[in-house]
Amino acid sequence: MRISTLQTFNNAVDQMQQNQTRLAELQQQISSGKKLLRPSDDPIAAAQILKLNREVARLDKFEDNIDVTNRRLQLEELTLDQINTATDRIRELTIQAGNGTLTNEDRGFLAAEVRQLQDQIMGLMNTQDASGEYLFAGSLGFEKPFTRNGDNTFSYNGDDGQRFIQVAPEFSVASTDSGRSAFQVIPDEIGVGVLGAAGDVANVAVSVTDPDDGTFAAFSEANGDLVVEFSNVTGTSYDYKVYDTATPRNELVSVTGAVPGVPETFGGLTLDYTGSSDATVTLRAEQSRHSILTTAEELITALETPISSDLERDEYFAALDRVFEGLDISQTANIQLRTELGARQNSVESSADANADLKLFTESALSQLEDLDYAEALSEFALQETALQAAQSTFARVSQLSLFNFL
Repeated sequence: MRISTLQTFNNAVDQMQQNQTRLAELQQQISSGKKLLRPSDDPIAAAQILKLNREVARLDKFEDNIDVTNRRLQLEELTLDQINTATDRIRELTIQAGNGTLTNEDRGFLAAEVRQLQDQIMGLMNTQDASGEYLFAGSLGFEKPFTRNGDNTFSYNGDDGQRFIQVAPEFSVASTDSGRSAFQVIPDEIGVGVLGAAGDVANVAVSVTDPDDGTFAAFSEANGDLVVEFSNVTGTSYDYKVYDTATPRNELVSVTGAVPGVPETFGGLTLDYTGSSDATVTLRAEQSRHSILTTAEELITALETPISSDLERDEYFAALDRVFEGLDISQTANIQLRTELGARQNSVESSADANADLKLFTESALSQLEDLDYAEALSEFALQETALQAAQSTFARVSQLSLFNFL
């Protein structure tokens, strides 16, 4: 077979160009550290790399969320600890207030310190995080949760929600708490709501005989809302029946010939009906709750009220007893919430460890697909460089061959 001079030149140039192209690719790979320079190099691997990069980005987002959650939980725990410390001081002052030798002026000094502690606690209950969101406003992060009213009562302006942050693929953690569930934990006296009234109920008087023992609350909890029917109302007597709200409803109490103006009692409830016609009412036990701010205000009021009689002294010590009870309930709720925060922090830490393991596995798989084996690349680079030099040297010699050299 004859090989022309042009063919020899073309083959040699093609070979050198291929070697130079491969060297350039190897140089790019070595400088970038990546095996794939473009998706067309390996479309399947490129698709897998894209998916793995998305997973790494998602895990990075979880890491950011975990940082935010930890900061909030730690701040909340610190805040609750400071509130508990201030509550301890109020307890100490309440014990001092029980000293029977204190004068009205002495109690006034104690009241002034309690007022300062009350203001401190209120400020802590309105704590904001680094982004300006209130920790104890529920899901209303930018709504100041606790405010003082003009009559020295307090309002909670948040809601009952919590703000959750996703810290793992299938797990979210509450990073805040509702101020109502955290602090509005001290029960007020039990009240009774009159619902769904029908007929003449203008003169229905409902009260609880002993709101402290919770008799009617327990009675109502066991039987649901109570329906009371007044019938056969005359000027001298009436009948009434009490039903629970079960279906079919169950008769609990039946009284015939009750006299208007004479209280009738059931389930701890005193019921007095002085209407002039038949009527039906629904009764429901209602019990609101207040925070330690209100308890502190009750203590301040008691301390600032002068005592000039035995009756006033008895009322004063009764108020101190209620304050002690409120402090106990508040501190118990504080401890329970801090315990729950600790459990949340542990779960966040576990999620962080699991995310770290998953990220390491994902990055390892990603590295196998896209990272360059430097030893192999450098070895091939040296081989290609040698081949190119050999081709160039050979071409230089072959290009000088001619029949004219032998004539």
